[in-house]
Amino acid sequence: MPDKKKLPAVLNYLNDSVDISISDPRIDIHEAIALKPSAHNESIKIGVNIDFMKDALKATTDETITFCMNGSLNPIVIKDGLFKQVVLPMRLKG
Repeated sequence: MPDKKKLPAVLNYLNDSVDISISDPRIDIHEAIALKPSAHNESIKIGVNIDFMKDALKATTDETITFCMNGSLNPIVIKDGLFKQVVLPMRLKG
């Protein structure tokens, strides 16, 4: 069975929100989530495998989590009270 090509979920972080989108000719999904404002005003656009992100979020134990990012090609560190999860980015086209 051939591997299906994974579409990246595009996370576009702004100071007080994250826009999540997945697009291809068959689907077009967009969601905006409000965030606790950060001291950093820099926006970051990063692509991730949605299955890996989902698994990392399911493993969290707290209601509040922290995403630590340092650019669109560096890993995302997801922290809660007990654990740190690492999600590697996918290179986005264009």
